[in-house]
Amino acid sequence: KRAVRIAGEAIAKNGLPAALCPFVATFTGKGNVSQGALEIFKLMPFEMVDPFGLAKLRESGHNAKGHRHKLFLSIATAEHMVRHRYGRTFDKAHYYAQPDQYESSFQETILPHCTVIINGMYWDSRFPR
Repeated sequence: KRAVRIAGEAIAKNGLPAALCPFVATFTGKGNVSQGALEIFKLMPFEMVDPFGLAKLRESGHNAKGHRHKLFLSIATAEHMVRHRYGRTFDKAHYYAQPDQYESSFQETILPHCTVIINGMYWDSRFPR
């Protein structure tokens, strides 16, 4: 933890290279795996960003004020990562009961705006990849 805190202090003081900014870390899921990784990540300077706001953040550019001196954290869950095949609104209970009626949208809506993905989400073969 000490090394991560030192790295966070360096980021806050000196900033990251502009080419890496905004540096967006997206965690998938909210379970034990993600919570453990988040405990360490939160030792660094960061700002939370809703997954649906990632495109706007990326559009703000590399040199937006303050982007170099912090990391951006987003937590994506199923509602951010899949869409109903027939255009219906996402319903978590329905998704778990009928996963075949959903398809992945992660590669279009989340992934292009991330610097790093920390996968902590449960998955099995019933669900879209």
